[in-house]
Amino acid sequence: MMADGGDLVLDEVQVRVLGCLVEKESTTPGSYPLTVNSLRNACNQATSRDPVVDYDDRTVEAALLGLRDLRLARPVRESGARVTKFRHAADEVVGLDPAELATLGVLMLRGPQTLGEVRTRTTRQHDFDSVDAVGDTMAALAARGLVVQLARTPGQKEARWTHLLQGEPAIPPDQAGARDDDAAGRAHETVVDTYLAGAVAVVAAVGDPDVALWWDEPSVLEDQTVGGVAGHLARGGVWLVVDYLAEDAPSRGPDFDSAADYIVRVVDGLDDAGHRAVRDRGASIAAAGPRAVADEARQRLDEVVARLSDADLDQLVAVYGGMTMRLGDYLATRIVEQAVHLDDLARSVDGLALEIPDVVMDAAVTLGVEVLRRRRGRTTAIRALFRDGYGEVFPVL
Repeated sequence: MMADGGDLVLDEVQVRVLGCLVEKESTTPGSYPLTVNSLRNACNQATSRDPVVDYDDRTVEAALLGLRDLRLARPVRESGARVTKFRHAADEVVGLDPAELATLGVLMLRGPQTLGEVRTRTTRQHDFDSVDAVGDTMAALAARGLVVQLARTPGQKEARWTHLLQGEPAIPPDQAGARDDDAAGRAHETVVDTYLAGAVAVVAAVGDPDVALWWDEPSVLEDQTVGGVAGHLARGGVWLVVDYLAEDAPSRGPDFDSAADYIVRVVDGLDDAGHRAVRDRGASIAAAGPRAVADEARQRLDEVVARLSDADLDQLVAVYGGMTMRLGDYLATRIVEQAVHLDDLARSVDGLALEIPDVVMDAAVTLGVEVLRRRRGRTTAIRALFRDGYGEVFPVL
């Protein structure tokens, strides 16, 4: 068994093939081990892969031979099967626990990533409790020479990590600098990853056993049960994005110039009937029961991760009432939805310990300030933030 990664040097095709075997063992256990054909399709996926490749069977078979020589992949001949299948043995040969295997696997398939990105993208393989837990796993892998932290480049807020299975990292220009100098690329990573971090938290909250126990109890919101809040949160925080992206892109618009514009005009424009309709939709979803809602939320999360992996944030989507807006702006409104109603849920269930990601709360607060400015004007916003009730904190302002 290898104690570290010092003797383990793969080529880029072997890395992709091994990464796919690791991923599919957890995400599609019913079809694992994989045939060469299935493995080729996994390697050539257009989503959740960086870079996207186009391997043929011979290329995959050659990589498998190399992995077999290193004892990292093994053929499996199932009784009655006409073709040979393959499984990985990375956990056994390299000595990886489930957290380490999931982390290394996603680095093999997605390239350099931040700790937050790794946590979001390993959800189906390993459930990390926090970003710090990812950091602990990364540190353990680094100590064995399997990963390394890259220096931050201009425009990056967080350092990225990469694997060392190909020796010293040769980071493509689009990952080492050019992509970070591209404002649109940075915006995509920030908005999408923040939204997905919130979506993961929503799915965890909706499926929490304590929430299920309180499902039919009154919540902190008027005329809404805990289940109604959970149903509304699942719908608004996760699966509406799937529904809207499944529709054809509208040809007109946008009707809203920003996320703040949407919140001000839609939320402030709701009358009693509109608010009642919102409550009724949450109650209708909750009527299926906590287990059904949690199962649907998990399924929708998988769908939204796949759809957002290469989505264009400037594309238009038809949202409330058929009105249109940029996808990036709509995701920002969903982040607010996640933060607000996760907090509602936490306040509704005694002893419920929900983890609302800091990036979600920060994004919601930032957008909230802009909403306050639009609703009440700059002067009122300044006074609400720094004067009303805070004079003792900012006495000189």
